[in-house]
Formats: sequence, structure tokens, C-alpha cells
Amino acid sequence: MAIRRDDALASIHQRIDAWLQARPDISDPSILEIEVPASGRSNETVRCRIRWTDASGHEVEPEVVVRVQPASDGLYPDTDITRQAAILTALAEAGAPVPAVLWTEVSPSSEEPSFFVMTHVHGRVPQDVPSPHAAGWTTELSPDQRRRLHEAGLDALAQLHAIDPHALPGLARPGRGSALERHLAWLARWHEWAARGRDLGLLDDALHHLLHERPATDTTTVVWGDARPGNILYRDDCSVAALVDFEAAGFGPPEIDVGWWLMFEEFLTDAQQVAILEGFLDRDTTIRYYQGASGRQLRDLEYYEIMAALSFAIIMLRFADREIDAGRLPPDSRIGSGNPVTQMLARKLGRPVPELAPEFAQVAESSTAIRS
Repeated sequence: MAIRRDDALASIHQRIDAWLQARPDISDPSILEIEVPASGRSNETVRCRIRWTDASGHEVEPEVVVRVQPASDGLYPDTDITRQAAILTALAEAGAPVPAVLWTEVSPSSEEPSFFVMTHVHGRVPQDVPSPHAAGWTTELSPDQRRRLHEAGLDALAQLHAIDPHALPGLARPGRGSALERHLAWLARWHEWAARGRDLGLLDDALHHLLHERPATDTTTVVWGDARPGNILYRDDCSVAALVDFEAAGFGPPEIDVGWWLMFEEFLTDAQQVAILEGFLDRDTTIRYYQGASGRQLRDLEYYEIMAALSFAIIMLRFADREIDAGRLPPDSRIGSGNPVTQMLARKLGRPVPELAPEFAQVAESSTAIRS
């Protein structure tokens, strides 16, 4: 999400520069480049190239990424940039392929948001809009390369789920009960916050289903919260360079992440009437491959795919509300309720499928924002 205020980028520039000037182990620091790359709507990201001379007299010129605390009108009600930095640090210590956090800058003022700085990892990310099954660099790969790319992502997901949850105590959601019960309580709070007192119909029905049909499980793993190829940096050989975007991370059964992966692939293909690109794994093959890579038997996946579709539908609702509030969409826009995600959710619940909002195609073509 791009920095919304014109002075915010300058403020970040000044604060990074002040931090560099205060470091006793370097000299002649300068910020060579600073820019806001195109990205999703769940965070504010700034990329920088910095130069300094280290204590041994060598000139260093690293690239870094700055993740900024989003404004209060973000996608999630409880986004905490310091929690994200702590999660990435703990994941790195546990051996997960994530960017290294260099420092965290906590601000006491909302006018100067907190941020953290991490290493810039070079790699390619499959796009979301248009679908990577229809456009982009993934279409230029061979079927074998696409298969390796998909399998490498699932291998990384299985490795993430193998991390001892006790190594990441900061991931625990508040409340009592199993990890799944706590995750559902967080989902219910998020749903209520996004509803803003409105009757959401289909989304309300989905939450009721999840709360009353909860599987009996006490399995607890690290949950990425946004597990999909679009949050993976890939090297040219299709191996994984880094996993990114842990805003929704927590604990829970691994099916939460696998359900999200499956749901998002359905969104990129069937939901948009796009044929799966040869080499990418279909649903059944994805399940079999993950089970083999992780040594886990997946259960109740249909339940977790409904959970994923509801979560994505809430994201779409928040996107629509923010666009309406900003005047970029008319007040009567139905994008929040009439989009491919709510159509998917309705089909999964056996409910009437809402019509696609007439302005959805235009918004999707002109924006990369319709992503988590």
C-alpha cells in the first residue's frame, strides 16, 4: 500500500538518515534511493539503497526494505509493526527463509509511524493481477519449471509448519482454548470490526458455519496466514529465496495455510475463468504433495477453504470500504459483496451466488490492490 500522505515518505527518509548518522560504527552515510514499490494493500513498504563506510574503511551499499505501520484504516484491526518484526526475527532464528530484520524504529507519535528495516532479498514474485496463469513471467517458464516453483513453495510451507511453536511465543493469539479456537476468536473480532455494524449476509453465514462446525483438533503449528506463491520470492532456478508478509501470522492447524493456498489458487483460476497453466499443481496434486513433504495427513480441508474464502472476502470488503471512503468508488458500489471471492464463498456454502459488481473488472484492470 503506497504511503498516503505526501510528507510521510520524507519523514521516513529523515528518520532513517538520523539513525544512520547516529551509528558510531559507520561514517559518511547517505540514502541514495528511496521509493515506494507497487504492492498490496495490507502494508506500507519503502525500498531504499544506502551507502556508508564501515569501521574498516570499506564502502558498503546495501539495499533494504522498510515496512511502515499502516494507518488505522488498514485491512486488519490489530496490525502491529513491532510484532511483525519480532515474528520475522524469531522465524529467521528458527531457520525459516525470511528477510533479516536489521532494526526497528518505534515512534510515540501517530504522525511519525513506527517502522522496521529488513534486508532486501532479490527474487521474482508471481503476480496476482492479472492471474499468473494468464500473464507475467510465470507464463514464460516451461511446465517443468512451473512445477518446480510450485513444489518449492509447498516444501517451504511444510518446513515452516515443522518449526517448534515454542520457539515463537509471540505468535500466540490472546484468549483461551486450542490454537484453532483462538484463531476463530480472532477471525470473529476481525469480522465484527470490518462489518461496522452492518448485516453482511453471506459473510455472517460463513462465520456462523465456521464457529458451529469447528473440527475437533488440538494440532498447533506456526501459521503463515497468507500462504501462497504470490508471497514467495523465487530465484531464477525456481527455488525459494524468501517468504514474506506475515501480518496475519499466528498458531493453528496447518490446514489453515493449506486451505488458504488452495483457495487462492482457485481464485486465480476457476473464479476468474482462467485455465490452470500447465505445470502448476491442481488441488488434488497440491494436497498429495504437501502431505508427502510434511508427513502430515490433512483433514477437513473443505472447512478450512471456507475459512480462507471468508478471510479473503473480509479483505475485499475492507478494500471496497476504503475506496468508497476515499471517493474512488461511488457510495453504492457493490464490489465489497459482489466479487469473485464472495462468489467462491457462496458456492462453498451452497448459497445463492451474488452477481459480480459491474465496476469490478474496471477496478481489477487498473489496480494491483485487489490482493491481500
